[in-house]
Amino acid sequence: MQTRGKEFRTEYRQLNKVRAFLMHGVPVMALTGTATLVMVREITQILGMYEFVTVKATSNRPNIMYTVEKMETVPDEEVEKKEQLMHHIFGEVICDLNNNGKKASKVIVFCFLRNDCAMIYEFFAQNVGNQRHVNMFTNITDDISKKLIVTQFCNSESELRVVIATVAFGMGINCPDVRKVIHFRSPCTLLNYGQEAGRCGRDGRQAQAKLFYSNKEFGICLSKFNKKQCKYQSEICELQKMKLYATNTAECRRVLLLSYLDGEADAKREIENSKVARHNCCDICTSTCDCEDCILNEAMDLMEIDKEVSTGSPGSGWRRFSDEQKQVIKTQLIHLRATLSEDACLLSPDHSLGFTTHFIDQIVENCESLNTEEDVFEKVDVWNASLAQEILNILANVEK
Repeated sequence: MQTRGKEFRTEYRQLNKVRAFLMHGVPVMALTGTATLVMVREITQILGMYEFVTVKATSNRPNIMYTVEKMETVPDEEVEKKEQLMHHIFGEVICDLNNNGKKASKVIVFCFLRNDCAMIYEFFAQNVGNQRHVNMFTNITDDISKKLIVTQFCNSESELRVVIATVAFGMGINCPDVRKVIHFRSPCTLLNYGQEAGRCGRDGRQAQAKLFYSNKEFGICLSKFNKKQCKYQSEICELQKMKLYATNTAECRRVLLLSYLDGEADAKREIENSKVARHNCCDICTSTCDCEDCILNEAMDLMEIDKEVSTGSPGSGWRRFSDEQKQVIKTQLIHLRATLSEDACLLSPDHSLGFTTHFIDQIVENCESLNTEEDVFEKVDVWNASLAQEILNILANVEK
């Protein structure tokens, strides 16, 4: 009513006229899934509800961790840089799919632009072994396919584990076991973000909402609204609130989101009563968490690093390579890449394995701490086990 009623379905804003046909004293109830305090005030005014009781649950989702990261804007012609960005954002999801198949965690990727959906789906198609693990859902997907995708994704035993979608996916859909929601570009409002991020963790288990934003989407929205500033004043204000949330580097993201949805007073009260550990709250709180577990983990990490640096033995997690040896490693990796190019039928190693020049530089930079396949997966943008073993073989041979 508050958003759609302005131009999409103007009749929504005339629902108060229905009350004129009702006898005096007939109870009226208005229901909504998510609404800010400002929206509640406007909706009740539209409906002519002046004496009413509000029943509201908190918008806090304590099992969801919120993280935000700014993306570099990469021109379409810079293919290698764009692939590096895709590896950075989705590499972990792809590893999970290739290693665990239908047991991999369920993920929804929300895209601001339909073209982004197609680009990300193509990236997954090139890098995931089983194509049935991934599908795409947009407003131009036919109705039969939409129904099939929803049915499969909501089935815990289904092979479909990742849905790449516009906001067309999610409305009225309840898939309880989604572990992660990734936003590739920011929505235009915090209300939309809160609703879409809330698609994960509905089973009460720990989940994560990750927002990757750039200036591009804010510019697109603002240019549209600026054409008719008088008409879109509230939309411009909402866009500014979303941008402040995304660019924030100091305040708890959960507090910001709850203050927007429930008001500052309710948000403060909810946070005070909440038992969310800081390291499970948001990326801002994680960096300052001083709980016993975090202090212990940090101390153990420092002890392990000290041990590795002091011993320098192969079994300790560190190798030692001279500059000349690193150059040999780089030469052999270039040779390996060329060999793979000769064997490739349709796709280059850049596309099929992510074997770019940046990838080679990553290996050389981290070569002294690569001892196992797990090390390679963690520190280099690679998810192919056989390629990881080839890299380890090269390092072992050069070390001799």
